Amino acid sequence: MKNKILIITAYTILLFSSKNIAQWQQVGGSLNTSINILTQLNNKLYVGTNSGILTSTDLGNTWNTSTSIDKSLSIYCLGADANNYFAGSSDGIFRSTDDGKTWYDITGPIPIRIVQSMLVISGKVYAGTRDGGLWLTSDNGNTWKQYDSGISNTAIESIFINGTAMFAGTEGSGIFNSSNYGESWSSISSGLPSKSIVHSIYSSGNTIYCGVTGKGLYRSTNNGVNWVLNSNGIATGIMIYDITKINSTLFVSSSAGVYYSTNNGTSWNAANNGLQSSEGATSFLVIGNTIYLGTNLGNIYKRQLTEFITSVENRSELLSKFTLFSNYPNPFNPSTVIKYSIPQLSKVTLKIFDGIGKEYSTLVNEEKEPGVYEVKFDGSKLSSGVYFYKIQTGNYTQTKKMILMK
Repeated sequence: MKNKILIITAYTILLFSSKNIAQWQQVGGSLNTSINILTQLNNKLYVGTNSGILTSTDLGNTWNTSTSIDKSLSIYCLGADANNYFAGSSDGIFRSTDDGKTWYDITGPIPIRIVQSMLVISGKVYAGTRDGGLWLTSDNGNTWKQYDSGISNTAIESIFINGTAMFAGTEGSGIFNSSNYGESWSSISSGLPSKSIVHSIYSSGNTIYCGVTGKGLYRSTNNGVNWVLNSNGIATGIMIYDITKINSTLFVSSSAGVYYSTNNGTSWNAANNGLQSSEGATSFLVIGNTIYLGTNLGNIYKRQLTEFITSVENRSELLSKFTLFSNYPNPFNPSTVIKYSIPQLSKVTLKIFDGIGKEYSTLVNEEKEPGVYEVKFDGSKLSSGVYFYKIQTGNYTQTKKMILMK
């Protein structure tokens, strides 16, 4: 009987301790300015804040100010291709060719200089402005063309691409999509509230999620033909800043903190332990098995992704299955990242093939410990087209398609 009591007591202490450990852990000190975007470029962390750009080479423990960007600027979006970094701000769009050391104004003819959303893909930069529409450059900002034919609102709040499908969220007219990389757009707002402000978009397969300011999170399972409210468990009347999906778990950052869902958004759980009560969550960044979070109080936090995997099926998916993930970005130019996971010590080969099945290169050919891995593929020597990447380990084989578009 005494042994049983000791076992129960030890289990209770362990359970209590685990719950206390499972919370957001602050990284470094406060930046003392709102974080609008948190991202990783060339193995360095970048944050766009209401006081310019800051960088970190030690995963957020210490930060340096990018001195060539005016500290009075609010940086709303950041992006990069192989040779350039881009920043959208409260007063123009900027380009850097030296790893963010110096920045040059490339706003050019764009009439409204508030650039609040941006997409960098395949040598093209899409810039969504506050009230000046959507613009495109294919030559790093030397020339710009307005690229919003069919969009009935000039305030572009968000831009997202999934394969060849592009989405643009507006301030007051809902969401629009394009199947020809922005040459023309169509409204897909049926079922959304009238005058919807769509500040965040995420798409996977035929399913699209969008955050409507003050109205909640909406989901479409048929490419936007219609929408259904999916905010069960999310506070009402809030702003949703960011939506992302990692394996089978959805994450939302909002003015009320962080929420996650393991059932495609049918229900949501709050995940705010460790955050201050008034601390809005703005931007996610995933590096390996760690998720980082930027907030509007200027703090950066981190947690292990495994803390959010609550069901046996989802935990198995993350830790106990061979998995080949979709490469990102896709389409790409000239490089992309391929991610895979293995649950046990295994010999792994990862190869690239051209569109007719001819082997081009071997990225991985070695024994690997259990874990999640990422490998970068550089297609700068290849021509535009469809390519395939194939993983083989033990009895597991999987092939996926990727598109190089120059």
